[in-house]
Amino acid sequence: MISILIATKDRPEKLANCLHSILKNSYKNYEVLIGDQSQDEKTQKVVSRYRGVLNIKFYRFNFKGKSKVLNFLLNESKGNILAFTDDDCIVDKNWLENINQFFQDNKSVKAVFGRVLPYKRTFKKGYICPSITTRREYRCFSKPCVVHKELGVGNNFSAGKEIVERYGFKRWLGVGTFCGSGEEDDLVLNLLAHGCKVAYEPKIKVWHDRWINKSEFKSLVNKYNVGTYACYTYHYMKGIRLKDFYYLNVFFRSFKICLRDIIKKILSFKANEQDLGVLVDFIKEKKYVLLGYFLGYYHFFVDSLNKKLKELFLRGVNIY
Repeated sequence: MISILIATKDRPEKLANCLHSILKNSYKNYEVLIGDQSQDEKTQKVVSRYRGVLNIKFYRFNFKGKSKVLNFLLNESKGNILAFTDDDCIVDKNWLENINQFFQDNKSVKAVFGRVLPYKRTFKKGYICPSITTRREYRCFSKPCVVHKELGVGNNFSAGKEIVERYGFKRWLGVGTFCGSGEEDDLVLNLLAHGCKVAYEPKIKVWHDRWINKSEFKSLVNKYNVGTYACYTYHYMKGIRLKDFYYLNVFFRSFKICLRDIIKKILSFKANEQDLGVLVDFIKEKKYVLLGYFLGYYHFFVDSLNKKLKELFLRGVNIY
């Protein structure tokens, strides 16, 4: 069985289109689990229309955080394969069949991303459709990479339930947190770091029905940058080094040099307004990257400390 997991918030009409596209699939051995964080009951009313025709489970939450919702749905799911998509996506009529067939044909692959195309491109001139993956060729990785660049994005992602349960989604990453993204990258980095194969299969298709203007797109990218840098800083601290993420090294070095020079001048009473302005401008320009870096480092430190304390507790060591 395939369990389809969808986290939604205040987009009942988009969710209705998504569910309608799932209903069109010929493959029927599936269930749909929906985690709703909406402020009203409109989404629940939409879901009720599909209860007789879809094997659907609906859960309502009063907390924020997409990762929290996905972890809950993961525990409630019955399928051996998990398929993730978003409430604003339209899935292909062969989406489920292609997912099922892929895992049958590729036993050694633990997870797969699919192709994400813009929905109704010709009717949205002057707008941008974010979170798409239009690559046409199949690829497979077994070593860490920049996931959203080399493989795909989380609105069309499938994996074996057992492997997802092993790692789960970090609650401090994803929509509804300070980070705003990065939960799928983190999960897949964990898989790749342990030698698991993760693929991209263009036959597994969905269409993304979200169009935003340039200003909204810039704001979205800034939000995603926080999660991206938090995720990859966290894994960088764990020892994962990625050539494609060399910017982390360059950024850290530039920031340290700038900060060091300012501190030296302050301590020697030689700093002036222009020097301080340089530091302020640097922080303003890189504030989203900075925030991501500090969040990634903070959570790495907290997790490392908790792990150490747990080890000491299990060994019966008196730490006081």
